[in-house]
Amino acid sequence: MLEIRKIGNKIFKHVWVNGVEPSPIWIGSDLYIDTEINSDFITISKPNGASVFLRGGFSVTDIRVFNVGGSAEYFNTPELLFARLITLGYPAFTEDGDFDISSIDGNT
Repeated sequence: MLEIRKIGNKIFKHVWVNGVEPSPIWIGSDLYIDTEINSDFITISKPNGASVFLRGGFSVTDIRVFNVGGSAEYFNTPELLFARLITLGYPAFTEDGDFDISSIDGNT
């Protein structure tokens, strides 16, 4: 399971909850998030294309999102997940501080 936790303005903590202690963590604002058309798998990568955590990505139902101080939010489609991340200001959907809505269709 992947947790995406907003911890500040455009700063998100990613925690791969995989049963290994401590869980791998990635904190950054320079990530890309993507999905293939007709797929429920989400991939997260660095600007150089290197995968963060799992190369094959995570099922959208295995991702939970937390706003600052909030409880877990779950999603059943990539579109709903991306819409929430856009609302939270997730950096993968912004360019120079403006939201890049075209990213929501998987073309980041």
